[in-house]
Amino acid sequence: MEKIHNNLIVSCQALEGEPLHSSFIMSKMALAAQMGGAKGIRANSVEDIHAIKKEVDLPIIGIIKKDYVGTDVYITPTMKEVDALVEEGVDIIAMDATIQSRLNDLSLDDFFKAVKEKYPHQLFMADCSTIEEGIAAASEIGYPVVLRPAFTLGGTGGGFADDEEELVL
Repeated sequence: MEKIHNNLIVSCQALEGEPLHSSFIMSKMALAAQMGGAKGIRANSVEDIHAIKKEVDLPIIGIIKKDYVGTDVYITPTMKEVDALVEEGVDIIAMDATIQSRLNDLSLDDFFKAVKEKYPHQLFMADCSTIEEGIAAASEIGYPVVLRPAFTLGGTGGGFADDEEELVL
């Protein structure tokens, strides 16, 4: 966390059907980001992360965007995606920590407890859309947290909070 704390993290993501969708292109975007001063990369999919790791030596925040019927949770929604990211060796796994209903009505608390039991040494990041969600997620995941004010919509102005006081400022 020290390497990326208060530094630039660049998101290198393109979904299937988008013009830049290619692991090769994402790896080159990550390289350009590193050359431009980025200290971390946020990337989607094992394939993209694998290609990016060949190009840069930066901490990687990994996600897997996956649609499931019965839930609006989209970012690292199940243990299957967590398993894949751990196997790929990402530094931090980001997951949806919003109030949206999870698959099979599983609560974030129950999901995260199962994840931490399986992977006690893995670092996690909560994707939250409100301060209230950030406070709730931090009680489970711990600090520091990153609050993104425009959840998954390319928002700017997010930042790290090392404790609840910083989070609510």
